[in-house]
Amino acid sequence: MNKSLLSKKLALSSIAILLVLQACGGDTITAPAAPKVSGTAAAGAPLVGTVTLIDSDAATAARTATIGSGGAYSINVDGLTAPFMLKAEGTAGGVAHTLYSTATVADINATVNVTTLTDLIVANAAGGKAAMEALFATDTFGTTLTQAQIDAAETALQAGLANMLVAAGVPSTVDLMNTPFTANHSGLDGVLDATKIAYAANNGDATITNIFGSTAVTDVLAAAGDPVALALPTGMDAAGMAAAMTALGDFGSMFTNMAYMYGEMPSGMPANFTPPANFTPPANMTEFQSFMNGSGMAAMPNMDLTALPPALVTQIEAWKANPPIDAPMGSFVVESMTATSAVISMTIVEGTVTKKLTFTMTKNVSNKWTVTAFTSVIV
Repeated sequence: MNKSLLSKKLALSSIAILLVLQACGGDTITAPAAPKVSGTAAAGAPLVGTVTLIDSDAATAARTATIGSGGAYSINVDGLTAPFMLKAEGTAGGVAHTLYSTATVADINATVNVTTLTDLIVANAAGGKAAMEALFATDTFGTTLTQAQIDAAETALQAGLANMLVAAGVPSTVDLMNTPFTANHSGLDGVLDATKIAYAANNGDATITNIFGSTAVTDVLAAAGDPVALALPTGMDAAGMAAAMTALGDFGSMFTNMAYMYGEMPSGMPANFTPPANFTPPANMTEFQSFMNGSGMAAMPNMDLTALPPALVTQIEAWKANPPIDAPMGSFVVESMTATSAVISMTIVEGTVTKKLTFTMTKNVSNKWTVTAFTSVIV
């Protein structure tokens, strides 16, 4: 058969295929979406920064994406070779974080989280924080880490966090690497809020602290099967800790409301958020308290802000005249928390000055959270 006849046959075949497709209801044919790795980058609060992905071929260039609203990220992996390793760099609540995670071919077009917990899982699998960082820097993770090591490290961490996971209403066997979640201080995100992970400088071992009462365990990264279970604080049962975790949502709403009032769109806000029409910031403290206690955009059923520390009143008055240029008030850090008290901090930028704001919260006789002390320190 000559090439001309073959070309005609192929052309006719293409036309026939199109006719058949059009005959099937005239549906529009769209190209399949590019393969991607996507998920949430968070350390309790959503990260503001970037996620970088490398594949198993050291000759392939890394790909980087900017983290979006609520910590969401997405990276096109078309043409790359799984498995992948990811590094998220940014800030959450004014605190800098560099966090790692991994993904397999099965995770393409699914969810891959990059959090303080995924970071600890990969560090355990790699045998240390420094070893994990080196695997990314040298692009050798594909020939060093195995999925069996990742799975074993995740199982050990699930056991270590079982009490906290259950208290947050999350199954103790939840997939910490791949379960979709929203950075809203509840559920799995509540566990991220409630667990602080610090790596020792000398050997890289990790200390996992439950901020509710500051109970802690050590995770020896070079050892398999640990950490041991992180106990609930003395005097606080699972129901009490669950109630404290619920309060985190109210704290988040408080900072979100404060941010919106003074012209900032706090990190963690949903992408489809629409501010109320014709909104103007409160003109005085009476209007401020009314907004925060009932007419605000985010509900705070467990908060009572009818009385505020004088230092906080002064700060709010100053914001009215000169709003912060960078105030991700939807992001905050819980320094410590019990069933009746909490210390919460956040970082803002005013002109060329960076400040750390610290709020001391206490339950009142009506069982609602109040701000009992406030400090502002230049950092």
